[in-house]
Amino acid sequence: MDINILEEKLESFEDLNYLSIIEMFIIAVKEYPFLELKDTDIYIAEVKKRLNQESITVNNLKRYIDSNSNKDDVENMWVNTSLTSLLEAFELMQLYKLSFDNVYKKMYEIFNSKSQK
Repeated sequence: MDINILEEKLESFEDLNYLSIIEMFIIAVKEYPFLELKDTDIYIAEVKKRLNQESITVNNLKRYIDSNSNKDDVENMWVNTSLTSLLEAFELMQLYKLSFDNVYKKMYEIFNSKSQK
């Protein structure tokens, strides 16, 4: 799903728990070092490939960030920045007791909703 459209539709969304998580997720996608990456599905696939995992978890993210934090190349710095934002989103999910699947479904609901403008 296109993060620019999602971001535009978030302007009228009022559930603050979901809103803060989705905003962090959008930031993570924007920070990822693929030129013009806008698709959340591609981002998720890239993160899973980078983590070498079938699922994304707080522990997987922390482990990857910790093991790659000393690498000085530019791409790695942007990947870690992106994954740190994603980690913050996952930590908010834990805090609000929301699963990634529920958040992603909510993102699709918002994305597919009719604009109120």
